[in-house]
Amino acid sequence: APFRRLQLISDDIYIFQRLQQVMNAGGKREG
Repeated sequence: APFRRLQLISDDIYIFQRLQQVMNAGGKREG
């Protein structure tokens, strides 16, 4: 169970990082 929880957390972090990259790319494109 703890391992699965860590897996979910790592997935959330991965998605969050991808989202930040997209946001940063959008900001650079606008600027």
